[in-house]
Amino acid sequence: MIRKKRLSAIALSVALALVSLPAAAKDKVKVAFIGPLTGGVAANGIGARNSAELAVKLRNADPRAKYEYELLVLDDECKPNVAVQVATKAGADRSVIAAAAHYCSAAAIAATAHSSTGLRPVTNRRAISPGRGALSVIVGGRE
Repeated sequence: MIRKKRLSAIALSVALALVSLPAAAKDKVKVAFIGPLTGGVAANGIGARNSAELAVKLRNADPRAKYEYELLVLDDECKPNVAVQVATKAGADRSVIAAAAHYCSAAAIAATAHSSTGLRPVTNRRAISPGRGALSVIVGGRE
């Protein structure tokens, strides 16, 4: 009886030790979200941001995920000049590997016209350009 208790105690100690071991750290991946969070179309931008945050949360909760994802959220206000500034800010951050950016066409065109923003690749959720159709994937300022 004492032997069974001792074995149970040892098994419990080993189990607790294994549980307390730190999990292997995952590499972090940072993705930028750029959209209108203020201004006239903020409701659309906030909804898209919430969806992006949920996607990151769900992916990070998956134990099979290879990476831990982090979302950098920036407000372009649906204004071309602000879009260039925030896209440049995201592009200057070397840890940002990609972006879901720009709801408004004018903001998307302005930001992608400046290849100095440095973001590669950039996926636009909705922006369109006359004569070019949807700006679906833009890399380094080129379609």
